[in-house]
Amino acid sequence: MLNRLQSLRFLKAEDCSSLEEVFDVEGTNVNVKEGVTVTQLSQLILRSLPKVEKIWNEDPHGILNFQNLQSITIDECQSLKNLFPASLVRDLVQLQELHVLCCGIEEIVAKDNGVDTQATFVFPKVTSLELSYLHQLRSFYPGAHPSWWPSLKQLTVRECYKVNVFAFENPTFRQRHHEGNLDMPLSLLQPVEFPNLEELTLDHNKDTEIWPEQFPVDSFPRLRVLDVCEYRDILVVIPSFMLQILQNLEVLKVAGCDSVKEVFQLEGLDNENQAKRLGRLREIWLCDLPELTHLWKENSKPGLDLLSLKSLEVRNCVRLINLVPSSASFQNLATLDVQSCGSLRSLISPSVAKSLVKLKTLKIGGSHMMEEVVANEEGEAADEIAFCKLQHMALKCLSNLTSFSSGGYIFSFPSLEHMVLKKCPKMKIFSPGLVTTPRLERIKVGDDEWHWQDDLNTTIHNLFINKHGNVEAEIMELGVGSAL
Repeated sequence: MLNRLQSLRFLKAEDCSSLEEVFDVEGTNVNVKEGVTVTQLSQLILRSLPKVEKIWNEDPHGILNFQNLQSITIDECQSLKNLFPASLVRDLVQLQELHVLCCGIEEIVAKDNGVDTQATFVFPKVTSLELSYLHQLRSFYPGAHPSWWPSLKQLTVRECYKVNVFAFENPTFRQRHHEGNLDMPLSLLQPVEFPNLEELTLDHNKDTEIWPEQFPVDSFPRLRVLDVCEYRDILVVIPSFMLQILQNLEVLKVAGCDSVKEVFQLEGLDNENQAKRLGRLREIWLCDLPELTHLWKENSKPGLDLLSLKSLEVRNCVRLINLVPSSASFQNLATLDVQSCGSLRSLISPSVAKSLVKLKTLKIGGSHMMEEVVANEEGEAADEIAFCKLQHMALKCLSNLTSFSSGGYIFSFPSLEHMVLKKCPKMKIFSPGLVTTPRLERIKVGDDEWHWQDDLNTTIHNLFINKHGNVEAEIMELGVGSAL
């Protein structure tokens, strides 16, 4: 059988309800003196094997060598307790992808008798590692062995409730571990542990802080995408000490974190340059953060410059009272989409609005306390605010919206071609100041209903009159009673 395995390149076992073991080295009759059998196996896929408890038995003599294995996918093997023995790790020099999902695994690497107690597990070519829905996983390896992933670009850890993803290796950690007070994490970090990591997804894992108290500055030097979901106990997504570490971050996604109050913490920064460490961030997506009150605090000094940001989407953040501070500048923002943020009374300040020179799409919906989009700040009534690139605007389900802005600002929309206005019953005018929309010819108020008369202000006011009637509209404007 070993001779046949030697030439096998692809192995897939799926829906085999009686299979208990995949590679059984212990039962072979091969004499150790005959040498090592180097297999050509490059891809291994095991799926829906409910009785498999081991994939590999311990192989102390190294009878089988899997140095050509490049991809491993293990899915729905509920009886599997570990992935491979420690002695096998040294063979995985060509492994590039490792994906383990929906298994009963308690540790990835199991202890055996063939490993130095001071060894470091090295996976020199792995670029993608996914560990998802492993509800019994407690550690990568039960002993205090660090692992090194010099080529890893994508790391996903999803619904691994019992394991800490990261811990920083120091004497205190080792002492607590040896005393039995601390489980081993997935990765015991040393400086430049993930030198090439670009995408990190942490979804519904053990409810501890995502970031330990101290990280080496160069822990994630190339991280571009950070996706954080279902961490219930964190208050801040990116604390101040992480700003310098995440200097190459381009995409930030945060969802379902019940305790998060702010996204960026700026307190404690030493100088203004540290606040500019996120200068490459181009996309922020926030969803289902019920305690979020602001992205960062209004009076934080130094502020946060997100000059590369192109997309900002915020959804279902019911306690959000301030989207961004009035000092924020978004000179490259193209998409601003805010939905179901019921505590916002206005969306942005006039100074922020002036910075949106490249905004192409503006969508606001489901924010029942919002009264205006651009806040009315005294002393700036004669200012002109030009949304030079804005092409699409949608205002939906804003039950208290009375206008785009109640101030006397001059608004210019030279590129606006498509506007949707739905379920904004109190909006009686777009803005009391001058509004120019040279390309806008109609606004959409229903699925197949469009309106236009003379200009944007006249159109919206007539819609208000048609809905409420002249007398009722006057009463609503004065605020002296309910509808007749």
